[in-house]
Amino acid sequence: MPMWEDEANQKGGRFTICPPRNQLNSLWDSIVLLLAGETIDDKDLICGAVCARRDRGDRVELWISGDAYSRDIDRIRDLLSMELGHEMKEMKNVKYKKHLGKP
Repeated sequence: MPMWEDEANQKGGRFTICPPRNQLNSLWDSIVLLLAGETIDDKDLICGAVCARRDRGDRVELWISGDAYSRDIDRIRDLLSMELGHEMKEMKNVKYKKHLGKP
């Protein structure tokens, strides 16, 4: 699990994906396989992933290092769209947000 205290996270950001409740497990499995496999070339820019089941809405977060440039973020977003295309069509609020260095 990524930690705010890690320097790589403090100036980085995260993708947040909010799937329908019945797709959280499938999305999480796909994210884990993307991270464990050879699919993502920019693995050094990914600090971790979080899966959260909440009453207000489930979410999966992919934390990105502060060393990532906007082109890296766009490339990761494109890869997520391509690899998770069938799953992401039904998901809302797929967005990237900077952490802004808050601990």
